[in-house]
Amino acid sequence: MSTEESDRDRQPDRLKTFVWLGHVLIILVIHSLLVASELENKTELPPDPEKILNEALDRQQRVITEISQRSLTPEEITKFEIDDLMRDRLLKEPELIPIVEAVRNDFIAIKWKGGISTPAWKKYGVKAYPLLDYYTRSNDPIRQEYGINGIRSLGKPYTTIWLIKQIERNPSCRCDPFFEVAFKGSEFELDNPVMRDRLIELARKSGDRDDYESFNRRFLEHLESTIYMEQLNKKYQESINREPTEKEKKSESMVERWRRKYEKLVKPTAEDIKIGYETFQQFQSNDRHEIMWDYQSGRLKKGSISSFQREFLRQIAGDRKSEYRSLAIIELERHDDSVGKELISDLIDRDLSQIPELGIYFLLPLTTRYPNSRFTRGCREYGELIGRPYFSNSWDKEIEEKYGATRDKALRKPAEQKVREWQDWLSRYPDHPGADDASFRLIQAYYATNDVMSATRLWIKMLTEKVGDGDVSFRAYEYLRPLLDIGLSIQQIEILLDEPQTNPIEALLKYALAVKHARVHDYRQALEISKNLDRELERISERTIHNLRDLPWRIGSLGKEARKMLIEQRQRWQKLLVLQEQNTPESLYQIASSWANAGGYKNGYLPIWNGGRFAYIPTGTGRTENRDVCERFWVCDLNHRSTSEVREAYQLGNPNAIAVSLYQKLLEDPATPPQIREKTLFMTASTLLKQFEKFLSDENLRIHPLAGVKTSIEFWEKGYRPPNLNNPNLPQEIWAGTFSYSQNVWEKVGKEDSDYAQKVDELVKNDTKRRIAEITNELKAKFPRSVYIDDLLFAQYFLGDRKDKSYLQEIIKDYPNGDFAAEARVVLELNQN
Repeated sequence: MSTEESDRDRQPDRLKTFVWLGHVLIILVIHSLLVASELENKTELPPDPEKILNEALDRQQRVITEISQRSLTPEEITKFEIDDLMRDRLLKEPELIPIVEAVRNDFIAIKWKGGISTPAWKKYGVKAYPLLDYYTRSNDPIRQEYGINGIRSLGKPYTTIWLIKQIERNPSCRCDPFFEVAFKGSEFELDNPVMRDRLIELARKSGDRDDYESFNRRFLEHLESTIYMEQLNKKYQESINREPTEKEKKSESMVERWRRKYEKLVKPTAEDIKIGYETFQQFQSNDRHEIMWDYQSGRLKKGSISSFQREFLRQIAGDRKSEYRSLAIIELERHDDSVGKELISDLIDRDLSQIPELGIYFLLPLTTRYPNSRFTRGCREYGELIGRPYFSNSWDKEIEEKYGATRDKALRKPAEQKVREWQDWLSRYPDHPGADDASFRLIQAYYATNDVMSATRLWIKMLTEKVGDGDVSFRAYEYLRPLLDIGLSIQQIEILLDEPQTNPIEALLKYALAVKHARVHDYRQALEISKNLDRELERISERTIHNLRDLPWRIGSLGKEARKMLIEQRQRWQKLLVLQEQNTPESLYQIASSWANAGGYKNGYLPIWNGGRFAYIPTGTGRTENRDVCERFWVCDLNHRSTSEVREAYQLGNPNAIAVSLYQKLLEDPATPPQIREKTLFMTASTLLKQFEKFLSDENLRIHPLAGVKTSIEFWEKGYRPPNLNNPNLPQEIWAGTFSYSQNVWEKVGKEDSDYAQKVDELVKNDTKRRIAEITNELKAKFPRSVYIDDLLFAQYFLGDRKDKSYLQEIIKDYPNGDFAAEARVVLELNQN
């Protein structure tokens, strides 16, 4: 075929090509016009995550090179900030591997040798700053202290720059090592008033002070308290052993001037009394309290009040709107004043709720002088129910000797009888100062009859209304918290939400309900219940709730902290719901790991504990608590809750227990793919180890055994209880905040219970070690090249008596490149020496 014929045959193809190029050109023109239009309207295209990550890594690589090859200014080097991803990259950077390895060896030496003579930061200096800064944000106290000491060793300006950056970051970090050293010198420039004021202002702007775990909250609390104590000490040192100058007299407080002018008047005129009282009324609340404290504290001996003080108290007693009227009447009566004697019947016969919160010094004499008053009758009948006087302490030796028999008889009454008696007393004396004490005893009787709903309703009443004189009511929140967290079921909380009397804390009940749904993996319902709940939580803090208003520090978690937590929780629940709907082995693994990983507790945390759930949750293990704790709080009382019910309740409140139960489902499913089974085995073992190592053993006793853990310990079938609990020969008087056994009995049973608990700890540890050994053997058999085996071998050594070297030798021999090989060598060397 000729060339001309061949070209003619190709012309249709060329035509197609030209048409295609024309289309492409038109598309490019249109695209360029659109881009120009978008730029003109300042509308940016969505960022490319991968591009952003690569650019960030490139920048970090440049800084790594600069750190290793030349000196940077403090400002330059402190701008370099390491995160978890960057830390892993450092392990692969030749220039910085020696620093990372040196730091890692330091941690091993601190852990197993008890310390180091020459830490890595002494050798590498400022080059170690980014890594030291990273470890100051660790939740591990060893790493945190190491980072803080390293920063301190660099001196200023690194210390000050680090502190400024830490305040700007405001991490959720206890940072105890910092607060232990920060105020002992000038290392952080906190002795400089200008810098200190700047840091305080920055901390106030950079964080939420209601977040209990935030760095800035603790920083401000420590710094402000330090400044206050400095000023207080300075003022004291200046004023000691000398008379105030005329200038100081002029600058003395209004209260001091008022006292000097009026209280010592021998013959006050009507004008003096009128002006003195009007001036008192104009004072701020704190100043008025300061003046009235002299009367409330009983400092003035009977008959020693001045003429002005008598007339002053009469003015208050005649003012029905005064908050101090009842105190003034009782004080006047104590000083045999005719007005006081005339008005006292208003308090002790009619409305007993007007009797102020006074001690036995004031109230006991009233029962003697007015034996037939309604107040005295209430005290007498109360004493008959408890088998000892109303004004007595159960732990007083003389009271125990005198009333021990009648008290024990009262204690042995059937619970049903106690319920009837206390209900009857409260129906006749609902306004008595002892109404909150009686309510507590009625609650304990409800617990003894397993009527937890009636008990909860009464706690809510004590929380939201003024009941009695408040010496027990103020603890209502403390007792309600465990019920909401691990006591009440979903159905019981739903019943309470339908009752009008719970309206003041409706948002709190809803929050508890949402969290409980999340714990059983009903994330959709948790999201539905918690919708707009942050606004309701904000309103609960503004409501007039008696015992919440009076003691706001007890409900700090119901403020901004709880709302902040809820926002994050809803985001977590949304992600968990998406994974749940995928319903694949991988998604189930991700859900379990969400509970097991750092921060996983937030999935099911009820923020009502002011950051201290581990310390406040009752367990009844007989070591860190009073022995009657389970009866007082009901939640762990095995007399009225089954063993399985108690264990399940505590497990649902523990993120590791929830995670292990989900992992176990994957392990029991034969359809679980091998790659997921391998990492599930490891995560199960590491979660069990974390629970045993990081959490209080008191809680471990309540949640044991977790899913998949076998135990031959007989008492787990009956539930853990100290051996002397409920001993019929030791009748106990359960009380809100005290333990009523005599001291010698407490020492005996307390030691026996503690010894028993220590033995049980060892059994729990052995069960945990056995399960980890089972997992390790399965990994060896089914996944012999698994990177997790050396981790679990070291865990078994850690849980054992640490005399069995075979675990360490196996790591060094069979897994020389494993994560724990270096640590195994150090420990083995220590054992040999």
